[in-house]
Amino acid sequence: MSAMKDYALGVCDAHPKEMYDLYDLLCGDTQAEEILQQACDQLEYTPVRADEERREVLDEIAAILTPLTHSFDREAMLGEVQGAAARGTAFMEKELSYWRGRLMRHEARAVAC
Repeated sequence: MSAMKDYALGVCDAHPKEMYDLYDLLCGDTQAEEILQQACDQLEYTPVRADEERREVLDEIAAILTPLTHSFDREAMLGEVQGAAARGTAFMEKELSYWRGRLMRHEARAVAC
């Protein structure tokens, strides 16, 4: 695995809530890959043309990513989700389930501390 992939997975693993929220928002959306590309473009300050419904989704993605303070981390996370979206709805559903479980374990540990 490349160092970039390791880094991206580390970012994702450190932010299970954000990962779950992204998958929850985009799972089942046939345009998920395109939406994620537009979200990446926005991070790079590239103007994005979107109708009102798409703009709402992009704004929600931006809100989900707010806890990530570095734009590179945001791009890494979006890239991982975009890669999953490219593999189709069934893969996205598996990832949603994985991140739901990961989030639940994370929250349980936080309560136990």
